[in-house]
Amino acid sequence: MSDWKKQGFTDFVCSVLDRFAKVDPLRVEKKRWGAAFSIGVTTYGQMSLAIIDKGGFCSRHYHNQKVNVFNVCEGELHVHVWNDELKCDTKKPDLTHVVKAGESLQIPINVIHEMEAMTDVVCMESYHTVQSSHKVCPKDIHRFTTGGMHR
Repeated sequence: MSDWKKQGFTDFVCSVLDRFAKVDPLRVEKKRWGAAFSIGVTTYGQMSLAIIDKGGFCSRHYHNQKVNVFNVCEGELHVHVWNDELKCDTKKPDLTHVVKAGESLQIPINVIHEMEAMTDVVCMESYHTVQSSHKVCPKDIHRFTTGGMHR
């Protein structure tokens, strides 16, 4: 049994993490929907590898000062968008973007969104600022819901 399996990760998440020669376990965050592997954080950007089990979804949220970019490496990711805060408590999004392997999607600041894995997904997720005077704050996330798994 791999060390990742002992930590409670699914077979899919373990298989992706095992592709890397060395992964610092302190850089891997267990999520309700899979795992996030932090690749790096600088003053003006951050990047992580999101490993999302089929049926996994993140919290419905937005970012005040950072643009969220999804680059799907494997699988199919749906990114749901709500036009305003008053409507974001409803289940039905205003728009759903389908992002498949080899495609990317950029979500501007202050746009309420939620990602959902239609298959097992590997996604490079990055953030950057719009204004050069702003710095990326890893805590710039404003949540309306909690992520999890559709069963």
